[in-house]
Amino acid sequence: MSYEANVILSEVEGPLIYSSNHCMKLKTHKATAKRFRVTKRGKILKRAAGQSHFNSRDPGRITLRKRRDRTIAKVDTRALRHLLPYQHITPSQGKDF
Repeated sequence: MSYEANVILSEVEGPLIYSSNHCMKLKTHKATAKRFRVTKRGKILKRAAGQSHFNSRDPGRITLRKRRDRTIAKVDTRALRHLLPYQHITPSQGKDF
């Protein structure tokens, strides 16, 4: 619908429907939301890779390391902020590599 059509409709129906500063809602990328978790301080955590199967052949230290969540690198936080717009991700959080 064009701007003129909105103005005409709004004059008939009542208050102005269209406003120039109206912003659309941002969509959360659901696959990203399922794989990452944001802590209270804004750090982004992800599950360690390689936990699904064939874990019996790994040494004990590797198995223990896989149980912990990983912190995302600072470089990747900007991309994740766009994919998770309603998570309060602090831009300065994350590891420096």
